[in-house]
Amino acid sequence: MHNHQFTSKILYKQIAKEDELTICKAMLTLSWYYPQAASATVVRCRIIAIYDEVNGCIIPNDIIVDQWKSDGWTIVDTLLAQQNFKSTDCMIDWSLKFIESFYTGIPVDDSTFSEPDEEEQPPSLTVLEFPSANSDYDTI
Repeated sequence: MHNHQFTSKILYKQIAKEDELTICKAMLTLSWYYPQAASATVVRCRIIAIYDEVNGCIIPNDIIVDQWKSDGWTIVDTLLAQQNFKSTDCMIDWSLKFIESFYTGIPVDDSTFSEPDEEEQPPSLTVLEFPSANSDYDTI
């Protein structure tokens, strides 16, 4: 028996600016195993995100997930992002957590809803200065 072994691969990504909004479309292939399945289920999926970009920060307005079927594209879900993202790749990764949950039936972890990790800051250091041996001191 397999665990769900969900995998995703971005086939291509396109970004276009229209008026004051930006549209990102990512085409993906997804695969996973259902319990007791002998082979993986594979689907084509696309994520379409409409967003504003302010000072390098992506503010999503709408994220739509579609799946390709024999009769064309079918909407799977519309995601409501309550956060901003550093990049379109971060936004796609965030969306994939929900897509994985949808297809595998495994609930989304609460950490998915937390703020994205800030870039790691270097530790703050306190620099101590010692007088050189040649400096003059008042003697006690």
